[in-house]
Amino acid sequence: MVQPLVYNTEQELIDWLNYDLEDQRVKLISKGVKRENIKYENLILNIGSKDNLLLRREVIFLFDFKSIINNVFSLDFNRVKGEDILICPLIVNCRNILFRMKADFLKLIFNTSVDFMASIFNNSASFISSTFKGNTNFQFTTFNIGVNFMYSVFEELSDFSSSIHSGKTIFSDIKFSYKLEFNNIVFEKGQGYILFAYINYDEVNEKFKECGENSKIQITNTVIDGRIDFNNVKVNKINFKGSSVIGGGVVSRVNFEAEPENSDTARFLKHEELARSNTIKALEYKAKEKDLYEDELKDNKSNKKFLEIFAERLSLILSRLSNDHGQNWIQAVLFTFITGFIFFFTAYASIYVKNVTIYLVVGIIQVAYPFVLLLIFKKKRAIVMNYPFMFFAIIAMSLLIVMNSSFMKGFFNYLIPINFDLMKEVGKEIKMTPINTFDFDMALLNRLRLFSFYFFYILGKIAIGYGIFQTIQAFRKFNIK
Repeated sequence: MVQPLVYNTEQELIDWLNYDLEDQRVKLISKGVKRENIKYENLILNIGSKDNLLLRREVIFLFDFKSIINNVFSLDFNRVKGEDILICPLIVNCRNILFRMKADFLKLIFNTSVDFMASIFNNSASFISSTFKGNTNFQFTTFNIGVNFMYSVFEELSDFSSSIHSGKTIFSDIKFSYKLEFNNIVFEKGQGYILFAYINYDEVNEKFKECGENSKIQITNTVIDGRIDFNNVKVNKINFKGSSVIGGGVVSRVNFEAEPENSDTARFLKHEELARSNTIKALEYKAKEKDLYEDELKDNKSNKKFLEIFAERLSLILSRLSNDHGQNWIQAVLFTFITGFIFFFTAYASIYVKNVTIYLVVGIIQVAYPFVLLLIFKKKRAIVMNYPFMFFAIIAMSLLIVMNSSFMKGFFNYLIPINFDLMKEVGKEIKMTPINTFDFDMALLNRLRLFSFYFFYILGKIAIGYGIFQTIQAFRKFNIK
């Protein structure tokens, strides 16, 4: 029997499927497999082309997949007891099919993979209350009127890449354990509409439920000139990398929770919030954009050279430590005082501390302290909790270590960016201050002390200027553009 190019009636399709399934069994038997050992999972339901996948088949009748399954299988195992749900145990090949009339795939459990690649639904399609246990492929599929996946379950990858949406595509009250992927999809003539609603949401208690660690919605490399709505949706990750909104395109999010997967997505969401004049939310995404970009630089996912990557990472780390990427002016003030104290104390100790051992030990501790914190507190925000501790620890250290009564006066003068009074006294103090040299050459040691003083003094001035700038930036955070 030759596979029909056009299925004119349901019975014609059923006859072909029964013939083809038996043909597959005969071929397996010829290879030494006993008939009783042939499992349905090893068979393919070839509604689409069996041999030439590029050849398009047509279905010109009202398509009801459940009715077809009922007629192909006469066994009781394919029905869920007490429910109007049928099980399809076979691999389903619906590749490159033109469905001219309405297509229903209601209340079905697909135990294995389902493939609709390059198919065209000229009328509406419905997958309501269906479960997909294997991979689901809708790549290059065209939905001309609309498709409904309400109450459906996706347990593996569901790929809608390069699909075309002219009508309404509904994902409401669905569950998925892995990923819904929409890469390079097309909104035909700007009329397409995709709705994600009530995903991982308890409508009775009006709160979100826990979502799977791998749950992700991916809408990448897409020019959005239609509409995408997220209404009461919670997933672990969202990815908009390479996508943009143009013309009358809209990406609406109401009660939506998802962490951006990469810096491009955070930037996309930031611009969307700015377009709605939601400055507060835009600031959150701006901070996440920088954190994610730092992670991407750390993983070296770019073509930049080492020094360029190092410079950008250092800039991002300082931005995070100083004012949490422009979000916290109190943190910026503390950063200015603390970094100013660290560098001033080390420069001051170069001149006034009488014991070189104390100077070296304390200086190393002071300079190393922020870097130790970076290693210990890997979470981006955890560092903020240590600023009060650092502040009081530094005050205590100043009371215990500082030997000169002019220290605090000099410190507060040092906080003034244009004040360089201490530098005028350096030459005099180097000559006057005795030091335990431990047999070091005095001239060499004094040169080292001068170098240490100027190095930390100037570096501290730069840090203070940076801290003041970051404080002003944090004060102006709601002027983000």
